[in-house]
Amino acid sequence: MNTKLGLAAAALVALGSYGCVDRQAQQQAKRTQQIVTDPVQTVAAVPAKVITLTQNLEVTGDVTTSSDSQIGAKTTGRVVTVNVSDGDHVTAGQVVAVQDTAPLQAQLAQAQAGVLTAQASLAQAESSLTQAVRNATINPSRSTAAVLSARASLKQAQANLTKELTGARPQERSQAVAALSSAKANMDMNKKQLDRIKILVEQGALAGSQLDQQEATYESALATYQSAKESLDLLQVGNREEDIDTARDQVAQAEQALQTSEAAKKLDPLYEDQVAAARAGVASARASVTNAQQQVILARQAMSDAVIRSPFDGQVSGKPVEAGTIAGPGTTIMRIIGGQGIYFEGNVPSNLIDRVTAGQPVSVTVSESGSKAYEGKVAAISPLGSSIGRLFTIRVKFVGTPGEVRPGMFATGEIQVQSIPGAVMVPIQAIEDRDGKQVVYIATHGVAKKVVIQPGLKQGDLEQVKGVDAGAQVIIQGQDRLSDGAKVNLTAPVGITAQTSVSSRQG
Repeated sequence: MNTKLGLAAAALVALGSYGCVDRQAQQQAKRTQQIVTDPVQTVAAVPAKVITLTQNLEVTGDVTTSSDSQIGAKTTGRVVTVNVSDGDHVTAGQVVAVQDTAPLQAQLAQAQAGVLTAQASLAQAESSLTQAVRNATINPSRSTAAVLSARASLKQAQANLTKELTGARPQERSQAVAALSSAKANMDMNKKQLDRIKILVEQGALAGSQLDQQEATYESALATYQSAKESLDLLQVGNREEDIDTARDQVAQAEQALQTSEAAKKLDPLYEDQVAAARAGVASARASVTNAQQQVILARQAMSDAVIRSPFDGQVSGKPVEAGTIAGPGTTIMRIIGGQGIYFEGNVPSNLIDRVTAGQPVSVTVSESGSKAYEGKVAAISPLGSSIGRLFTIRVKFVGTPGEVRPGMFATGEIQVQSIPGAVMVPIQAIEDRDGKQVVYIATHGVAKKVVIQPGLKQGDLEQVKGVDAGAQVIIQGQDRLSDGAKVNLTAPVGITAQTSVSSRQG
């Protein structure tokens, strides 16, 4: 008791000597005074709890879906029928609206006629190619033969002209002279024989018929003689000028024919050019056929596009367009929201994003569904954070397909980012700041023991501490007037309910 009085007096002296207010000293003086006046302090304590501590990250955002489509027209036309209304359920491939196809049918017929025309042009081009190939194969041979024939004709004409200019050869003249001599000898012999037969006929020694026969023989011999004489005369006189001119004309004609055939021969390479041009014509015609066929495909596609179908199972959201509306490419016919593939998107701060990994389980609460929690998993994490707030978007896919959850609903997700088994938890109010250190007072055997602790995670009104044993009686009321070693008397806490929460929210 004397020791405690001495401490109190010393404290009072210290306060007086400094002449200033020190709050910590005042509190210590107050505690000392309380100890002096009441050496046994009445305090309340609760046992330190041991739990599996979990840290959860709270993420807020909206329910959305990848199957949210504005169904639009692909071709221009009047909407003739609309088969669904706002709120109707549709299935994938179901016809939801139809546009007028009469103009498209006319376009299809025109495109089909274009195919027939292009095919006819192709057949004509192929025929021209066949003829060009045939000409390129046959005509060069013909032109070569024509050149050879013209050369032969020219050679023959030149030989005839030389013959006409040269005249008869000596051998021909010798033969003509010999033929004339023979004819004259034969004529003279037949003349003598005729004279003898005349005398004998006159004398009656021969019949008159023999005379007639001999006269005929003589006339023949005379004609042969005259012919031989004329042939010899012709050889001696030479060829006539008109025959020579005719031979010259024949040579000129042969030369002109040779020039013509040689000029035609020089045109042989043009046949290959004609083949190339014909091949190009065939290629162009085939391209025209292909283009015409593509026009048919496009026309048929336009016919198909005029029948508007739902791309997936879902529900019509909002009022579709009215029948009679002129719709063009991009015109929205209706909005269909799919019931499959819904997910929840939320934002995570940059300082916590490294604790989130794909596949982590998520408990999702939807605002319209009250406190009911839905199971989900982290499906994707955005690699790029927003410039405002440094938030990263995560996508959480629902496990199963909750029919009551729809795109556009507000939702909150909790992700467990840390779990500490065997964590010792004490009420936050038990922790005191003494001399710059975090301490708690433990009641053991009627004495308060000051324990320096290392604080950890907070869970509701509890905080994780290191340095306190599980089950230790942690003083939560009256610890502000205690000092290490003070005697205490435990009583039940007043107006305090021990917190047992094991979950927290951050984000």
